[in-house]
Amino acid sequence: MYKLNTIIARLLLGTSLIVANFASAQSLLISGFVEARFKQQFSTPDSDSWQLQIKWLEQEGKQVKAGDTVVVFDAAALESEVEAEEAKLRKTEAEAKKTEQKLRLERLEAESLMKIARLELEKADLDASIPASHLTKITFEKYQLEKKKKQLALKEQEQALAQKEVELENQIATAKIQYKSAQAELGRKQVMLKGLTQKAERSGAVVYVRHPWTGQTIKAGDTVQKGFVVLEIPDTSQLYIKAWLNEVDIARVKTGPVELYVDALNKAGIKGQLKHISQQGESRPVWGEAYYHALEVELDDSSFDASQLLPGMSVMVRLSGNEQQLAGEI
Repeated sequence: MYKLNTIIARLLLGTSLIVANFASAQSLLISGFVEARFKQQFSTPDSDSWQLQIKWLEQEGKQVKAGDTVVVFDAAALESEVEAEEAKLRKTEAEAKKTEQKLRLERLEAESLMKIARLELEKADLDASIPASHLTKITFEKYQLEKKKKQLALKEQEQALAQKEVELENQIATAKIQYKSAQAELGRKQVMLKGLTQKAERSGAVVYVRHPWTGQTIKAGDTVQKGFVVLEIPDTSQLYIKAWLNEVDIARVKTGPVELYVDALNKAGIKGQLKHISQQGESRPVWGEAYYHALEVELDDSSFDASQLLPGMSVMVRLSGNEQQLAGEI
């Protein structure tokens, strides 16, 4: 046990000396992380709820292939909504058919009444066509009056039939709109349900991300807001260093050579080039109310094997030609 403790103490002392030597030769230090320039990001999908719970995440660092499931959100509530929408669609269709059948029967009834009125008019017309010389005056006038009544009755039945036809057409049109609306809502819910299970589009290693508000690593069981990135599969062929600089120091920094220290590899003095300094400061709630500018650093050291780097590795960046020291955190 004594030997083991001694070995650990020496290793820690060696690491401390490397960091100390790296820091002593500079005046402004900022921390950053290895980032992939291209990566597939998995975000909280669109839903009617403003937040969703992560049910399952693939293990961090695991190599996955295109088509593998990597993120699953809790689908219990949405599955119930889909079932309800399916029942609503069936009910809408059944009620529409029932109403349509009722109106079709009423239309047939109106059509039958119109035919009867037409036959009665034909009979009244025959009676009214008898010459007045063959009938008494009262009988003749009675036949004429009956003819006029039957004409009015036929006209009313024709109007009633026309109205039933309009009602039937309107009902069919309304039913189609209601059915399509219910069908669209069901489709929308089904798309959202499908989006709760997300698959990789490329091969690569799974990388967990941090919550933008708390800075804690997002993991299975967490509840996250819509649009939050919960996992990434980076392209390790194009890596760079992303660091953050407090806005009070931005005027002192220029693009050019920098030196890097990679914590995980315990290696200092790696050459790099500060390529880009963001002009717009960003709020980083985890660090407080100050604004920070993003820096992009590319490796510029042929003696260093860049394949040793992995996205997420912590890196210290030494900016040359400054007289103060700053420690950042991501």
